[in-house]
Amino acid sequence: MEKSLSKDLRWRIIYCQAEGFTQKEIAKRMYVNEATVNKVCRIFKKWGCVRDLFVGRMEQRIGKLVSIPTLWRSLQFCGITRKKIQKAAKERSKALHGFYLYNIGMHYTSEQLIFIDKTAKDKRTLTR
Repeated sequence: MEKSLSKDLRWRIIYCQAEGFTQKEIAKRMYVNEATVNKVCRIFKKWGCVRDLFVGRMEQRIGKLVSIPTLWRSLQFCGITRKKIQKAAKERSKALHGFYLYNIGMHYTSEQLIFIDKTAKDKRTLTR
């Protein structure tokens, strides 16, 4: 079984790359395989972190080590796709939320806005 790298070592690889070292130099310096350095750098470039946050939460929840592919298979089994996760993250953007509030404030008056509480709405009629 392949031994996983510590979080600290992964970040040191990323810092060395940011300082301008080549992957070959980093591998020699950290005493790891060049393919490992390549993999860590590729994951960081794709995700912006050295380890997926969902993987960490899944490991805490079930108490076992899991890989990113295992996480994606679990999410897919639950009917959650990557597209849905990205959409939810995009909707939580503070900048987009601020832009939305700005547009609402500039183009509508308070009399024009209607707020609906979805939990109390009866689907058969427009009344509660």
